[in-house]
Amino acid sequence: MLIGIPLGYIFILKNIVIQLLVFYSLIVSGQSTSVDVDTIQVVADKRIAQKNIKENIATINSINQLLENNSSAFIKSYGIGSLATISMQGGSANQFLLSWNNIPINNPMLGISDFSLVPIDLFDTANIDKGNNTAKYGSGAMTGRLDLSNNTVFKGVDFGLKLGVGSFGQRKIGFQIGNSKNKLSYATKFSYDQSQNDFPYSLGGTEQTLDHARFNNIALLQDIDFNFNKKNTLSLSLWLQDTNREIPPTTVQTESKAKQNDQFLRLQVAYKLIKNNASLEIQTAYFDELNAYQDSLILVNNDNKFKKIFASVDYQYVFPKLDVLLSIRNQFSRNIGSTEAYQQDRIQDVYAIFAELKKSWSKFEFGFYLAKEFQFSNNFDSPFSPKLQASYLLGKHTKLDLSISNEYRSPTLNELYWRPGGNIDLKAESGIGQQISIRTNQELFDFNVNIFHRKIDNWILWSPSDLGFYSAKNIAAVRSYGFSLEGNYGFDYKRVQYQFNLIYDYARSENLVANQFPKLAVGQQLFYTPIHHLKIGADIKYKTWSTYINSRYVSETLGLLETLKGYFIANIGFQKSFKLRKYDTDLAFSINNLSNSEYRIIERRPMPGRNFLLTAYIKIN
Repeated sequence: MLIGIPLGYIFILKNIVIQLLVFYSLIVSGQSTSVDVDTIQVVADKRIAQKNIKENIATINSINQLLENNSSAFIKSYGIGSLATISMQGGSANQFLLSWNNIPINNPMLGISDFSLVPIDLFDTANIDKGNNTAKYGSGAMTGRLDLSNNTVFKGVDFGLKLGVGSFGQRKIGFQIGNSKNKLSYATKFSYDQSQNDFPYSLGGTEQTLDHARFNNIALLQDIDFNFNKKNTLSLSLWLQDTNREIPPTTVQTESKAKQNDQFLRLQVAYKLIKNNASLEIQTAYFDELNAYQDSLILVNNDNKFKKIFASVDYQYVFPKLDVLLSIRNQFSRNIGSTEAYQQDRIQDVYAIFAELKKSWSKFEFGFYLAKEFQFSNNFDSPFSPKLQASYLLGKHTKLDLSISNEYRSPTLNELYWRPGGNIDLKAESGIGQQISIRTNQELFDFNVNIFHRKIDNWILWSPSDLGFYSAKNIAAVRSYGFSLEGNYGFDYKRVQYQFNLIYDYARSENLVANQFPKLAVGQQLFYTPIHHLKIGADIKYKTWSTYINSRYVSETLGLLETLKGYFIANIGFQKSFKLRKYDTDLAFSINNLSNSEYRIIERRPMPGRNFLLTAYIKIN
């Protein structure tokens, strides 16, 4: 330690200073060629789905809906506004990363993100990057990453108002206003959702009504961008949210008094410089979040809080004569978790460095990624995470990608420090992943085949200890393998536009070590992980009228208490665009669960039957 500064932080500062000096020398010595660093970065990212939310704001009403209809993700939920987590490529919820403008927002105490807490109306774009991404994004991106972002580019004033009303007391109000003048652009977005969520369901041949299931959510997002010039940008984003929900009883409970309140403040500031063949981006963020859970029936009243301080420095440099991209990112975060079960505040300081080197030829591209994470607040040390990726153009419209990587997930604060049951001696979940994909993009259709394999050791599970309470342990090993098929076909016929899509996902996630509780036999599929997942959809548009239908089949899954039957769900929607006086207006009507099917995603948690939603979006500019 030097003058009271821990050696770990001196190590971080030393690394960043050296990299800044190298970066500055590259800028000074570089030639002023017109290479677009941003474009190179986007091409380098293997994004399997990109949806412009802003253009479909009248028909996209939740992040769950967006993911279920446009990706192979499986959403685990039990109704409108309830807890929703994601599984991709047979992985667990805490092996998938959610980020906002490239800053991770997974809860560091739980290691997961509750997707029901993401108001989709606050964002313009969602980018999904599937599979084997620890070397690019760090711990928690083992099976993929979803990044939410906005584009604050306007010409004058832009205003939009969204209103919605639906079954089971569902109400929606939202607006967005943006303006740009000279070098300053800003966008303000507001979203309010509520629902009684009192839908009927069948139990033992009698009709019941879900009780104690109300929720409401209010959220505000403020984006401000200041362009010093075309190559220097300063941006600020503030995300405020307050969510209240009642936790309904299961089908074996007579009543529930449980309720949950989630509040958070998320603030980030970013500066970006592009000069010659180089780019520099500096990001800082501060999160202050509360998860308050109460249940008067069992006398539980827990306030789970965490604060996060985040900073990153990202350099990119293109060597145009060599067709080489070099990228280095330094990332530091301090997570401070506070809950009665920790007995004292727990601090987790994490520094990670990411490096990328990519070389391109006419038909071949080779990339090498490397990530290393350091934790200075405890003895835990994550493994190196290298990744090799190669791409080859098989033809004018067809591309082959191959990759092999070392993946890991660091233990969460709860897994380390919860009392009783936390285990400070936990190791990171880690293993090797391989992926092969072939993608073709033709004029009328595109098609993608993705094959994956991953073996993860030291899988963390909570199981009974000798002292009678549950404890986090590295007791499992899991092999996940399978493939996904994604296809889109579109054409015009007699002034009618047709678009068809298909997504099929086959995912085996097999336990390799026998376990007593939760009871897992060798070769058994993991809980709540369907083997087959099929989605088929169609969009038809004629002049100002459009309609869509999407459907999904999920095979039976194994739950902790019972096996859940497979199910088929279909949704249909209609939209009309017209002028309301002089304002562009979209009116949309959707019918969800068209066949009124009874199904469960989690046992003892009924799902809503047929339900309706009417939305209107008015745009003024």
